Amino acid sequence: MTRFWYGGTLTDWTFSSRDDVDGVNDLVQSLGGAEITFWTQEVGGEQLTDLINASNTAVGSIFSSDGSDGRSVGTIPPFQGPDGIASMWASANGGPRLIIKGQTEQELLNVIAQAGRTDADLRAHIAAPNPHVITLGDLADVEIDSPADGELLAYDGATGTYTLRAVSGLSGVVDLASAQTVTGPKTLESPDDSGTRLIIRANANTQASDLMQAWSNASQGEGGQRQRTTRLNDRGELRVSSARGNSVAVQVSGQPTQTAHVLEQTDTFGVPVSWWEPNGSWRAPNVGLPFTWHQDAVATETGQYRVYNPTNVPLTIRNLVASVGGNTPAGQPIILQLRINGVAAYADANRPTIPAGQRWTGLASSLASNTWPVGGYLTVDVVQPGSTTAGTKLTVQVLAY
Repeated sequence: MTRFWYGGTLTDWTFSSRDDVDGVNDLVQSLGGAEITFWTQEVGGEQLTDLINASNTAVGSIFSSDGSDGRSVGTIPPFQGPDGIASMWASANGGPRLIIKGQTEQELLNVIAQAGRTDADLRAHIAAPNPHVITLGDLADVEIDSPADGELLAYDGATGTYTLRAVSGLSGVVDLASAQTVTGPKTLESPDDSGTRLIIRANANTQASDLMQAWSNASQGEGGQRQRTTRLNDRGELRVSSARGNSVAVQVSGQPTQTAHVLEQTDTFGVPVSWWEPNGSWRAPNVGLPFTWHQDAVATETGQYRVYNPTNVPLTIRNLVASVGGNTPAGQPIILQLRINGVAAYADANRPTIPAGQRWTGLASSLASNTWPVGGYLTVDVVQPGSTTAGTKLTVQVLAY
């Protein structure tokens, strides 16, 4: 914006009037030292105090000369008004307000008057957003010729100008409807933490080709040929293939302090049904390692036969199953106890039991302790063999994973 200059002209004075001076009424004389304040309106309004005097000092009001500055008494010295203010209402010593105009604006008004225009015409011209109707074609660095719908400006380094470029499929917003080749890395960011960065949807009825494909480079395929290594098929299912026989198709690495599963297969509710532990062991509750004990004639026994954990990783005991292939117990049931490093794995109420007249325990999976540590061993106790008739051909199986 611009500060307009005020004062210092033949018409910029302060005066006072007196009555009955040598019999003359309304005698007017110059008034020096009058404080002049400036306002936005003739009556009321706001006072304008952002002024700069002739000494380039910020002030809130201006004083008419008292003669000590070399000017005539009563003259209003030159000063600058507030930024962008071309006219104000001036009051000397609180008296009635008169309009005072900035010198630059007054010169323009003189020119406008000579052209048969008014002050209102000037203000309307200044307020207009583009009063001279300048278009893109008028700019020196823009070259446009017969623009078409949907064309955009793009900079042409060869000519140093902005020229028109067509964007395929443009309809209100940029819509890349036709096939495109994208070069250079692209970063996709969501507007917030919950936003989806990329969605690929198959055609609801006719999609037959893959939704996405990744290929090896020319030197890595089998026989030197490029190979399709990763793809999302038309159903959105991931398929991964090795580019060649001696390369790894999928490699999963955990953190040095990894505690969560490195890889999981879950059911439809997100519950893991098989997984890789951080130590590389594959765990699956539906499969495991079976360990077996036998006793030909069932008799009370504290486990003498140890089976050590052979995997070098901790295992989980899934269940115990015991059965008799000869005589079934009579009178009382056969009662068993599994021990891990000599410690009972079942509470007494949940010990595996073959009821009288029955051949097996069912799946005894209510263990109080089920962790089989590295270097740990299992034993089986026969707590009770039956009473009237003990069973025969006892087999005990423990499943761990």
